[in-house]
Amino acid sequence: MDEPSVSRSELWRQRLKKLRTGMRGVILFVLGVAAALVGLVIYNLMTPGPHQLTSNDVSTAVNSVLASSRLRSRERMERRMTAWAAGPLLTQTEISSPACMWLQMRLISR
Repeated sequence: MDEPSVSRSELWRQRLKKLRTGMRGVILFVLGVAAALVGLVIYNLMTPGPHQLTSNDVSTAVNSVLASSRLRSRERMERRMTAWAAGPLLTQTEISSPACMWLQMRLISR
C-alpha cells in the first residue's frame, strides 16, 4: 500500500475531464450539423419559389403536343401511301440488286 489514496472528489474530476474530452468531438459535430441547417434555411429564404403553372400554360402545352402528334401521324400515313403506291413498280423492276430490295423494304416499313 505504497500508493497514496485518491479521494472521491479527485476521481470525479478525472472522470469529468475524460467526459469533456470525449464530448468535444460530439459538440463540434452537432454544431456543424446546426450550421449546415441554418445555411439551408437561409438559402431557401433567399431563392424564389418555382413558377406555378396556370391552366393556360397546361392548355398551350397540350395543344402543342396534340398538333405535333397529328402532323407526325399524317406524315407517316402519307409515307405509307407513297410506299404502297410505289410498291408494285418496285416489284416489277427487272433489277433485283440488294440495294433495290433494301429500298423497297425501307419504303414499305415506314
